[in-house]
Amino acid sequence: MDLLLVTGFLGAGKTTLLKRLVDLWKDRPLALVVNEFGREGVDGALLTGLGASLREVTGGSVFCVCRSEQFDAALHQIVHEGPERIVVEASGLSDPTNVRAVLRHYPYIDYKGCIALCDAPRVEKTLAAVRVSQKQLAVSDLILLNKADLVSPQEAERLRGLLQKRFPRARVEPAVMAAFDPEWLSFPETQALDGDQVPEPRDLTLQKALVRLKEGMPKKELEKFVKLVYEDAWRVKGIVRLKEGAFLLDCVGPSLSLGEAEEGKAGLDVVFLAGEGMPLRRSLLSAREWYPRYVEDIRFG
Repeated sequence: MDLLLVTGFLGAGKTTLLKRLVDLWKDRPLALVVNEFGREGVDGALLTGLGASLREVTGGSVFCVCRSEQFDAALHQIVHEGPERIVVEASGLSDPTNVRAVLRHYPYIDYKGCIALCDAPRVEKTLAAVRVSQKQLAVSDLILLNKADLVSPQEAERLRGLLQKRFPRARVEPAVMAAFDPEWLSFPETQALDGDQVPEPRDLTLQKALVRLKEGMPKKELEKFVKLVYEDAWRVKGIVRLKEGAFLLDCVGPSLSLGEAEEGKAGLDVVFLAGEGMPLRRSLLSAREWYPRYVEDIRFG
């Protein structure tokens, strides 16, 4: 059975790409492994009901020894089911350079390659500030310069050329909403390093916070609360139950969206992720002082 890896930094559009892949291969048996750093899985909830077998690995990267047992268990279950394809969505903070080492214990799984997504408006800043994002692109066979519609055509072409020069073995294509040509998935050779050539990656030092909201928080108040904190977080997400109904909260930098979501998947938890040294704790505690009516609890770690 074939295995395709999907990677990319936080908020680049990996879940949207997974939905497109599921639709592309809807007539063939397909299994998904969704990996999230937060213990409250949001992506998994968004992918349920698509017709593919789904496994979640939360609380760390599938490529770190801290989650190897979870990943092994998920692969064993999937192999027993016998799908034609496996798609693994790695956490946006994963270092995938040892993917071959992880898979060498599964000779019946054929690693087909890696698709990496990057966020056009933020790609240069991310590559400069987050070393793991460079590794994600370095092992990729196809780089999708996603959200290309949020920059000018000239800027998209400049960024495409920059990525092609820096990662010459990968195909680089601009994309909107993670759309792709199926022909781009025909990789001549995969880019992942052999397992013996790379050390065992460890998870990044990461700050995680889980904010529990109170029932009845208005949508506008949640937007204001998140805007007090977003500059000190890499990613904010959650499927939340608000006064006006259920919404998918997705915040990457200053870009915040609250779209309608399925009522049955909504809860009261919002996940915040930030890098080492970012003042996430201070910002959240300060923001809570402004919203005591709507914030039930904040848990760090």
